[in-house]
Amino acid sequence: MAAVSQAREGIRAQIRLNPAKVTIHRLKMVSDGFGGIIPDPLGEPDTFDATVRISHESASVPSLSDASIGLSTNLSRFILADHRTKIQEGDRFNHIGYGWEIGFVDPLMHGSQVIGYQAPLKMADPFPEPYIEDDDGDGEENGEEDENDETTE
Repeated sequence: MAAVSQAREGIRAQIRLNPAKVTIHRLKMVSDGFGGIIPDPLGEPDTFDATVRISHESASVPSLSDASIGLSTNLSRFILADHRTKIQEGDRFNHIGYGWEIGFVDPLMHGSQVIGYQAPLKMADPFPEPYIEDDDGDGEENGEEDENDETTE
């Protein structure tokens, strides 16, 4: 069991090298009426915050391809999550100004225990951020102060 906890700590250490804090949106699925399931067009997505690692492959991989090559998952960006962050195929999030969709999720195993998850990322439409009203008219959300704002004393 010590080897499993050590392997999990290795995944967390990789994430700490280049962490990305993202809000993951998971669309609810409903029956399509023909024995399959589809994303609920009227439902609100479930959301949760996660700290993950977004990694970039070498330039030899086709840049931002929207499909895997053959049976592999060779896409130009990957997400790495620890064993407690249960990412799923189809989850979406915004990062560095773009929308991303998680591809096929590969559980990383040590023996029979999951130590983390990795998956390729595909570009997607950015998920709309929640609207926060700007009452004071300074172009910033309420409660935020710009370092250039003048203060009166």
